[in-house]
Amino acid sequence: MKENRIFFDRKFVFLSGKGGVGKTTTSSSIALGLSKKGHKTLLISTDPAHSIGHIFEKEIGDRERKIRENLYGIEINVREESRRYIDGILKQAREILSPVILEEVKDQIELAYHSPGAEELALFDIISRFFAMEEKYDNFVFDTAPSGYTLRLLALPKALNNWINRLIKTRINSMKVEYYATRNPDKNLKQKLEEDPVLKILNKRKEQFERARSILLNNSKSLFMFVLNPERLPIEITRDSIKELEENKIKIEALIVNKISSDSSPRSKKEAEYIEEIEKEFAPRRIFKLPLLPEEVHGMESIEKISDILFSQDG
Repeated sequence: MKENRIFFDRKFVFLSGKGGVGKTTTSSSIALGLSKKGHKTLLISTDPAHSIGHIFEKEIGDRERKIRENLYGIEINVREESRRYIDGILKQAREILSPVILEEVKDQIELAYHSPGAEELALFDIISRFFAMEEKYDNFVFDTAPSGYTLRLLALPKALNNWINRLIKTRINSMKVEYYATRNPDKNLKQKLEEDPVLKILNKRKEQFERARSILLNNSKSLFMFVLNPERLPIEITRDSIKELEENKIKIEALIVNKISSDSSPRSKKEAEYIEEIEKEFAPRRIFKLPLLPEEVHGMESIEKISDILFSQDG
């Protein structure tokens, strides 16, 4: 049974940040904490350097796998999903295009597999599918790829919607020209537009993009957080990333400062200065703090330790 609402209890939880700051251990800890509170939770790794299986000492893979009670995991292989995405486009093209036209566009579609943005498109498709299965789990926690990669992915819905609107408009105009040129007496233009398989596919994709964007912008459903270390470079990257995301109307509600030293060394004193800077610059966002553990984060016991520290700050 669910307990009272907690800060991390949003249907979709996204964590991002510079590579190496501890996104995977943090996202795993949040997912574990939610599961311990009775929330059926799916932890999703979209980072090419998968390690949630290593952390939980379980073989995860690209199918939902039970880790413990109420906690499941899945690791998305970016390149494989990109290949599946392109193959899906080719399959749809075979169903709606003539063999002559298909041969003309086949090479272009294949080229798209190797072009910039193909992996982001595939990942967006996958995330949209998780949005569509939201009734299956109470929470979905995304361990995303490093910042720049994630920013492009999360900014996609708006760009994709604009792009698909242009495709729909182009298709309609093309059909109008063809209709008035042939004057087909068997069908009126409205009927042709309603039955056109290309427009059906484009409109279905448009609905998918609009639904995804509405979820991403819904603060009651989606929670975005950045993980960073108390160091200069992660602070700079986080600042730029938050600015870019919020320009796309995606609100960043919290930061998790990870690997904070607990000794009295010069490094620890410098970290304290950085933490003070983080608290001042990123206010009024929530700031969670995690210590640098003396041992490697590996296995359920160490993840539970981090989880307990995080959730103890949820007051």
